Amino acid sequence: MDTKMDKKIAGLYYEYRHGLLDRREFLNRLSVLAGGIIAANSLLTMLEGNSARADLVPNDDPRI
Repeated sequence: MDTKMDKKIAGLYYEYRHGLLDRREFLNRLSVLAGGIIAANSLLTMLEGNSARADLVPNDDPRI
């Protein structure tokens, strides 16, 4: 994907995560950008998976 498309998808995901779009509308718009619902579901898995893997504070942080 090019960066223009990446920005559109990121913006769409931002709107969804901040409650500006419901899940149905988000998936409809994402499927248009991605070229189909199967591609949209794959992208959604990647988008949602990234925040889950984020390590905000290491387990061995001395402040804990």
